[in-house]
Amino acid sequence: MKKLVLHLLLFLSVVILPAILRSQKVYDLKSPDGKTLIHVRFSGLIQFEVLHNDATVVEYSTISMDVNNGTILGVNPKIKNKSTKSVNEIIEAVVPLKTKTVRDLYNEVRFIMKGDYILEFRAYDNGVAWRFLTSFKDDIKVSGEQADIQFPIDSYVYFPEESAFMSHNERYYVYEKLSDIEGDRF
Repeated sequence: MKKLVLHLLLFLSVVILPAILRSQKVYDLKSPDGKTLIHVRFSGLIQFEVLHNDATVVEYSTISMDVNNGTILGVNPKIKNKSTKSVNEIIEAVVPLKTKTVRDLYNEVRFIMKGDYILEFRAYDNGVAWRFLTSFKDDIKVSGEQADIQFPIDSYVYFPEESAFMSHNERYYVYEKLSDIEGDRF
């Protein structure tokens, strides 16, 4: 009986596990300065992870979008094509505040998906972004969006302590563990 169980476990680890891992495609995108890295994983869902200076700042997190009350972009995703580009341009501010121009510098990966949508990720030197784009014939209504962001345990943040949502003053930013911030402090 022990041999049967051992052989079964060996079979599963040699045959099944590699098949599961092959079904999960992971693509990488680095920021222009090379310090920020996004891993985008496609399996039954779309997930991403963000590292900065080799430290995980966002663990694998799931994203999707529900459009037209039932079409969910990001569930069972199938990539038809992928393209990348780098952007380095100057944008002139319509209403300049501190400066008249803003430098737009990022690397982008664009996944063209089955189901007439595109998923785009951008890696900036100081952050990341993603968006869904559609090419449906008719207008769409976004009825829900999932952005299940997972932070590493005991992450620290600068939390803007506010007493109300309407404020014309910048608050003091408290440096504390994310897990210590209660929901009623928002």
